Amino acid sequence: LAPMFDDSTEDSVDAQNSENDGRDELEKFRHEWRTELRYRGHFTDSSHSSNRTSRNDSPVGKANTNRNINATSSTHVDIYEQARMLFLEGAELERHGQMHEAIRSYTRAVHLVPDIERRVFAPTNSKNASKKRSNKNGNSSSIGRENSSVASDSQISDEDEFNVVEDANLLSTLAARVKGYRQFCLPENQAQNCYIAILPVELAFSIIKWVVSSELDMRMLDQLSMVCCGFYVLARDAEIWRLACQRTWGAVRAETPCDAVPNWRQMYIERPHVWHHGAYIAKMTYVRHGESSFQDRFYRPWHIVVYYRFIRFFSDGTIIMVTTPEDPGSAVPLLRSRNPRIPGVLIGRYRLTGGDRVSARLSRAIKPSSERTRRQQKNRVSPQEVVEQTFSLELKIGTARQRLHSQLQWVEYTSLVRYINGDVVNNKFDLNDQNFPAFYFSRVKSYTVTSESPLTAE
Repeated sequence: LAPMFDDSTEDSVDAQNSENDGRDELEKFRHEWRTELRYRGHFTDSSHSSNRTSRNDSPVGKANTNRNINATSSTHVDIYEQARMLFLEGAELERHGQMHEAIRSYTRAVHLVPDIERRVFAPTNSKNASKKRSNKNGNSSSIGRENSSVASDSQISDEDEFNVVEDANLLSTLAARVKGYRQFCLPENQAQNCYIAILPVELAFSIIKWVVSSELDMRMLDQLSMVCCGFYVLARDAEIWRLACQRTWGAVRAETPCDAVPNWRQMYIERPHVWHHGAYIAKMTYVRHGESSFQDRFYRPWHIVVYYRFIRFFSDGTIIMVTTPEDPGSAVPLLRSRNPRIPGVLIGRYRLTGGDRVSARLSRAIKPSSERTRRQQKNRVSPQEVVEQTFSLELKIGTARQRLHSQLQWVEYTSLVRYINGDVVNNKFDLNDQNFPAFYFSRVKSYTVTSESPLTAE
């Protein structure tokens, strides 16, 4: 074994003599210890563990162990508190937009405690979990846990209390956060200019009204709310949804929300109405017999005929319906205008009635033909000339494929034909599933590419 002391580092002769005596005693103790081990003949790890246990069980060993544990725990607590303060300081700086200083504080906190973020926000979840467990149990021990949880809740920091409120009411939490920012949005990169972030709230509301537009593109409003907290709060403003409800049902029929529907947004979502950012499409098919071949009398073809019926609703009360064999990809873009140039198109007005019903009255534009003009010139009028053709229909708004208000079912369909000689013929159609299937809504992106006017009540 190497000597524990080095004689070359000492200067005085007395110190060298004392160290030599100590070294002799140490060598003597080592010799006796080795002799005893050889006498026993074995030395195992169990002897080491038993010796350590016996030393720790002694009063002096216990005192030394507790002293070391207390010193270590106090050191860890100090480091954790320092890291926690740095992390909370970084969160406060980030909340005020000082990103560089916040990153510096976060970095210092992570260097001290790598999982400081999880440990800072862990007490909130544990406290909430303890509350739920204490509420479920009805014995005396649960009452004690409730008291302890209430006592610990008084020591919750501001960040923990903020998280608890955020779980309870997201909208009020984000509104409070935006109010603390003193502007409705913040740029992600402070080095780049974000001009929309410095706009006043009044101009932001005007932009949102143009985004929704007079055609009530509420889907685009929801997409806008996912940009940031400020746009989320502005998109949930009651004024926007009140204008949408009044434009859908009218200022008289759009009553104030009741207890069943607490706000205007919930009223617009749950109350049946028609969508304006797409078209309702129905597909009809039937089988028609073909002509037999003159060469083979046993061959007779069958034809499957497919045609479509399209309905589009505008927010001002205009409705368009057309029946055509064209596929939806070709026919739907032609319905962007209120006066489409499609043969046989029906144009009219509609209104929402009876909760989940929509009634419409449509007419077909009939232009005088060249034959009729020649007959009028020769004073020869055909009694079968149609001068007016009007259709009245009633549809029921339903939910299909887990999409609200995406289905229209036929309830009633009648027609009125007026001839040039004054005769009037009323017809009521037999509404079967083969000739009059249900309509299903399909969103059309081209309908909401541009906005012609902002959102207003009328």
